[in-house]
Amino acid sequence: MDVLTTILPVRLEHIVIDIPFIIFPDSNDNETLLGIDFINAAKVIIDFHRHEWYFSTDAKVHYKLLFEPMSRSVCIASANMLRDDEGMHLQSAERQALSEFLIRHESIFTAGGGPTPFIEHCIDTGDHPPIAVPPYRLNPSKKETMKNEIEKMLADDIIEECESAWCSPALMIPKSNEGFQQHLQDLEAVFGRLSEFKLHVNREKCTFAKERVRYLGHVITPDGVSPDPEKVSATIHTQNGSARNIDYTLLKRST
Repeated sequence: MDVLTTILPVRLEHIVIDIPFIIFPDSNDNETLLGIDFINAAKVIIDFHRHEWYFSTDAKVHYKLLFEPMSRSVCIASANMLRDDEGMHLQSAERQALSEFLIRHESIFTAGGGPTPFIEHCIDTGDHPPIAVPPYRLNPSKKETMKNEIEKMLADDIIEECESAWCSPALMIPKSNEGFQQHLQDLEAVFGRLSEFKLHVNREKCTFAKERVRYLGHVITPDGVSPDPEKVSATIHTQNGSARNIDYTLLKRST
């Protein structure tokens, strides 16, 4: 690629210096920068302690060092919201587009957040007598985990305490964490609904631009949906005798 350059005279006080510049003809929003090459060419000495500068050829005359405030905010194009394991198969421009999309919707990933104010979930039990199921037994580690999670949800105003004859045990389930433009449009629709109903998601549990995803015992790829090998490995590697017993048991139950 050809780089356009030119040499222009630059005046600093009473000194004129010829300085080379790089030209960006297709850019509409550039600021000219004069760096260390210009300082060397102009023989400028900067005294930051005294907020002064002067020419090395005339050290008797000092000039006040002025700082110009930023006229506008600086946009950092290299900001990246994607983790290293996300979007590895995407092109550079596509990764940047997805990262910018996530930055625009950064509020979706805000930790916490109360319940949505737009709907209230109610279960009509009619005249059915209350059903109370005792809680499942948990080992000390899981019991502590559940306790911490309940306390966190209470503090975040996601759940609240109540007294009721109805009781159902809590079940802890560990979660695993047409083209690209259509992919972004689908995400836009989902994120738009989340934002509309003031719902938040956990960024650490979200994975974007993956070619292979495990979901509910299945593996989802561009080629389709297949059983998760980890879920069916026990059956596949069962010895022949045990497999016949399993088949017989399943057949017996089905009849």
